[in-house]
Amino acid sequence: MAYTLSNMIRDGITTLGRVAYRRFTATGGSTTTALNTNFNLVGDPVYTDGDESLVLGTLFVVSTTDGAAPQGEFQRISAYTETTTTIEVDTAFSAAIGAGDSLMIIHSQFKIEDLVELANQTLVDLGQFYFVDSSLTTTTTRDYTLPIAAKGARPYSVEIETDTDQREYVNDYNYITATPGTEATLQFNSSLVSGKTLYITYQAEHPRLVDWDDVLDESIPESVAKWGLSSSILRWQNPSDGVELQAMNEALRNYEVAKQRMTRWAPKRVPKWANY
Repeated sequence: MAYTLSNMIRDGITTLGRVAYRRFTATGGSTTTALNTNFNLVGDPVYTDGDESLVLGTLFVVSTTDGAAPQGEFQRISAYTETTTTIEVDTAFSAAIGAGDSLMIIHSQFKIEDLVELANQTLVDLGQFYFVDSSLTTTTTRDYTLPIAAKGARPYSVEIETDTDQREYVNDYNYITATPGTEATLQFNSSLVSGKTLYITYQAEHPRLVDWDDVLDESIPESVAKWGLSSSILRWQNPSDGVELQAMNEALRNYEVAKQRMTRWAPKRVPKWANY
């Protein structure tokens, strides 16, 4: 099962404990509302219509009874009606929230925009990843414009498909860089067979995550994503007292331990003179 931006934020927040979130089971809802009639019971938070700790928070759909939409989605909370214990969100979910769905409120001190940014910074801090681009098809030309994502350094390797659905390494080319914001060029010293797919392996930072269902690179263990975001959140809060500093140091230790277990795929380095 794919590990998404939504999973990363949910897991990163839960490491912070109940000061950061509260989970509950919905008793009903729609695409823009969620009901929890237990809010006003003893032992549960008593929210009021103008309670900023709730209204300025984020509503996550952790799981649904059937595993379908809107599972994993999140939206900002825009209003709360105390008399009916109804939460409203500012943008509709893709499907209605139903009775029995598991929901989570991220408290207002953790803005969802900040959490998304911190998640992306955490991924950047993990360094370079290997990606394979197969968007180019050979023609009669010897110059091919590389996708902007593949720009930054000479490709790790270039392969071309063969008539037997295999790939052969191509090494007789030059990498020509370009000004910032424009694509680089891959210039072959001789023409290639037309109509074949090029497979270009390159290194780059992790693609930016924007939507709740954007997927993390599969080489990143969930523990690395979770503790990486947790430590980023705690650093971002600029801890000052002993308890806060202890929590941050614990998150950093767990993050370092998790990264030691991380194994990242790397392609075979092919000498420039080799051609298979």
